[in-house]
Parts: sequence; structure tokens; C-alpha cells
Amino acid sequence: MLVDRLLDAGHRDLTVLDVSEHALSLARHRLGPRRAGYVRWIEADLLRWEPPRCCQLWHDRAVFHFVTDPTDRERYRELAATALEPAFTSVSSRREVHRTPAGVTQPFIWLLAHRV
Repeated sequence: MLVDRLLDAGHRDLTVLDVSEHALSLARHRLGPRRAGYVRWIEADLLRWEPPRCCQLWHDRAVFHFVTDPTDRERYRELAATALEPAFTSVSSRREVHRTPAGVTQPFIWLLAHRV
């Protein structure tokens, strides 16, 4: 719901990254075509993704509850350091887990808010 609130606040340069196209589709549907059009939707595994530019806000949903391998955690830290402008990071501790129709556990959504 953070993407909804950022749109409500007038932000128009947002990226949502998720490993599940189904989760992205649900969020796009919830927002509707006009509002969803302000968001860059990326289906990818974050740990294998390269950020195309810096962002001001990085929000994850309990990443270290699910990314437990030390190498993967270091990769996550490197990504955040590379992608995040000096600002702040928001990390949620909610433990919601979503299973996609294919049975893939999808526990978190990544949200990047870029400088306007």
C-alpha cells in the first residue's frame, strides 16, 4: 500500500519490483490503469537485478526474514548501497507471505521512489 500513499502524495516516478507477476498484476489492478501508469513495474529477482539509476527511497518487506544466506544478504546490501541516494531506507517487519498460483513464495515487495 506504500505505492498508493506515494501516489496520493503526488509522486509520479515510482518503481515496484517483485519476483511475482501475479503480485504486480494485483497491485496494478488495485491502483487502476491511470494511477498504475505512473509506476514502473518490474518482475525480477532483486538479487539478480541491476538498478538503472539511484533512488531516494528503498522500501522492503522483511527481507532478512527470507534472505538468510550470508552471500545473498551481502548482495542485498551492495544493491541498496548502489541504488540508494543519501536519504533513508524503510524496512517493514511484517511477516506476510504470498504464494503465487505456481506455488512460489513471494514474501516481499520492493519499492523505489526516484527524484522528480
